[in-house]
Amino acid sequence: MNYQSDIEHALLEFASTFPPYDRAPLTQMSQFSSGLVFAHLLASVDHFPLSQRDLELECPRWIEKLTNLKKIVQ
Repeated sequence: MNYQSDIEHALLEFASTFPPYDRAPLTQMSQFSSGLVFAHLLASVDHFPLSQRDLELECPRWIEKLTNLKKIVQ
């Protein structure tokens, strides 16, 4: 069985629930190729769910992790 079209359809539908694609839904997988869609999705999600204290307890190099997370978000 080929599930590729079902997966593509589900991904397009899911991505179309985030702004700005909720007003102009995505219709083709090629729209993902530039990375702009993923950038919009990541910008819509809570980009820093951990507090600074959680990072300090988790890792002794929390500043390095925080810097890496900020670079990913940018």
